[in-house]
Amino acid sequence: MKETSLADFLPLWRTLREDGVTAMVTPSLDYVGALELSPLDAQLASPDAIAGLGEHLRNVISAAEDGWNLHFLCRVTTDCDADIADYQQAAQRDDGQAVPPALREYVSARIAWLKAQPLRRTRLLLFFCRRSTATRTQLGIRQWFSSLEAHSREVHAAALGALKTMRNALKSRLENAGVGVTELGVAQVHGVLHELLNPTHAAKRWPVPTIAVHDNLFAEESIKAVGAHLREYTEAEQLCLEDVVEERTLLRQEGTWRRAMTLRQLPEGGTGYLSAEPVLELVEPHGQDALPFPFWLSVSVTIEEQSRQRLKLNAAHNLVGLVSDAVPFLKTRSASREAANRSQLAGIEGLFEELASSSSKIVSLSMGILVDAESKEQLELRTEAARAAFSKAGNSELLLEEVSQLPAFLSMLPGAGPYQHRKKVCTSRNAADFLPVVAPWNGCAKASSLLWTPRRDVFRFDFFDPTLPAHHGLVWADTGSGKSVALGAFTLDALASGNDAILVDNGRSWQRFTELLGGIHVNVDINTAITPFLPWSQVVGKDGKVDSEAVEEVVSYLQICVRDVDLPELNKLQVRLVSAAVRNVYEKHFRARPDERPLMHAFRDAIRDEGLAPGTHPDDRAIAENLYRRLGLFVGDEQYGRFLDRPSSLRFDAPLVCFEMEGVAKGGSVKTIAFATVMRAITARAAAARARGITRRALVRIPRMPITDSAVKPIRHSTRSRSPAPA
Repeated sequence: MKETSLADFLPLWRTLREDGVTAMVTPSLDYVGALELSPLDAQLASPDAIAGLGEHLRNVISAAEDGWNLHFLCRVTTDCDADIADYQQAAQRDDGQAVPPALREYVSARIAWLKAQPLRRTRLLLFFCRRSTATRTQLGIRQWFSSLEAHSREVHAAALGALKTMRNALKSRLENAGVGVTELGVAQVHGVLHELLNPTHAAKRWPVPTIAVHDNLFAEESIKAVGAHLREYTEAEQLCLEDVVEERTLLRQEGTWRRAMTLRQLPEGGTGYLSAEPVLELVEPHGQDALPFPFWLSVSVTIEEQSRQRLKLNAAHNLVGLVSDAVPFLKTRSASREAANRSQLAGIEGLFEELASSSSKIVSLSMGILVDAESKEQLELRTEAARAAFSKAGNSELLLEEVSQLPAFLSMLPGAGPYQHRKKVCTSRNAADFLPVVAPWNGCAKASSLLWTPRRDVFRFDFFDPTLPAHHGLVWADTGSGKSVALGAFTLDALASGNDAILVDNGRSWQRFTELLGGIHVNVDINTAITPFLPWSQVVGKDGKVDSEAVEEVVSYLQICVRDVDLPELNKLQVRLVSAAVRNVYEKHFRARPDERPLMHAFRDAIRDEGLAPGTHPDDRAIAENLYRRLGLFVGDEQYGRFLDRPSSLRFDAPLVCFEMEGVAKGGSVKTIAFATVMRAITARAAAARARGITRRALVRIPRMPITDSAVKPIRHSTRSRSPAPA
């Protein structure tokens, strides 16, 4: 068996970080940049949103300059142990509180269960460069090294500057399309190459070797006889840890079987937006299930020199008619040849029509997929799955490389973008439709909860991630669909990661859950004393006066209490009077008692006093008398007096608190007031935590019961609580 060094075939010489840019220098002296992109999630996107994204991507390619090469490398892996480890780390509470045994057992069982699940994760990389015209490197043969005689320090600095300019342009255009961009470091580039070159080592999670280039490893005589590149123990030699055995239609690297396939035919009827999306959803049949498997997807786009390509197309168009006239024996009529000629002419003419009517450019597109498997039988199954996926991508077709597996494999390596094994000439619009930038959301930075999509794409989730656009949600589904199970899992994960949870229940569904985890279960009815108002210590502002926002919250709550068919809401005069009464209650009566909570009668009496004050306008006197009478229902021994006008002995300081609303869920006005009171109690809890300097956050769940707009209104107008809106 003939043996050669795999390192000699790699388009890699040196990776460096200089002048604020990461550059991978190839033997042809191409300077290749490296970016990691955040894929866009278009699973629930509308047709208009998909069309907008597709046009943005087409503009990214059409705006590229002649000679640019953009090599998109997508890695789909089933190794999600790093995500599981992050979830395990998030569940290690460091707040000093004892973890309930049931919660500790849940975390251990869930981690073991997650490790047994077939999950996958998508990573998208972009390697870019300007195609070198000095050396025409070919893949599958030993790399040609350009001469360094004319490559001075000034030329090197200019190449880095051009690469930085290209990086900045791509970053700006991709971010305008909604794609996140992060530049890779040298070690990260080595990590990508290590995983691509050594699948068995990567599967066993062997660490990436530390790369150290050594000068003059060989004797001077050997260097003169073989070549100057022997002066270094190259990065390529240190990254190639596994032998590659090339067989017909496949490769073998230790315990991994691999197969490289390339794009054979573009879609017959043109391309549509996001044509590569079906390819990223590869699954193999496994009994009655379809399980994901690991693979690499490579899409390389080279912007050709437009004037030269137009001349070639014109020559090809003219050649179709000239050949049959120049060669006499071709004048014999042939239906198949005439059909082929018409098809070729129509294709060239259609291409020129598109170039004339839009901002498209002529590009070279190369697309390939590398499939890994543990056996030949598994490799065949995954090959058929890849072929089926490509047929869904606009009816395109894959070519199974029989005798050129190594060149097809090498074409996927970073740095090989300009020298692809198979190329298809098309427009920039067609090429942009094949960019693999659409994939399920990878999730938050912190893995407080670890979830996955129906196609088993794993993603991290944290309710309190500051990068999320919103921190509230609504779960709405049929009975028995799993709403309670999902929210219970979220609650357990929140508690395990050190957050608080507040449950508002109807029907005692969560009582055993709360008691098992050592929480506080509160039965709410009109005889339960819940003091919803904050003490002075929690409403005083930095200026020593009552905070305006705190006054507004109390006014909103009192509005719910007095609301009736003839008083749907307070007008400006009424709000002004009630606000003054609320301020007087705190300033005159509770400044000296900073930790005591006001009761309802204090605000009712203050409203009456506002109307009886000397010089009060008759309208204000009438307003005060009206509101005073309406609030009489909530004080003393009246219907809601025990609820709002008695000191409360309830504790809300446990990490888990559950309010049981079954006792007040049936009556309309009772339910509205009780629900608003509970929300005020939650707000008071959050304010008390802030006053103590505690940064704990709470996950809130509301019950499965009809809630009127009036019940939710005080929460919509409240910004003091750091708890998320009811989910």
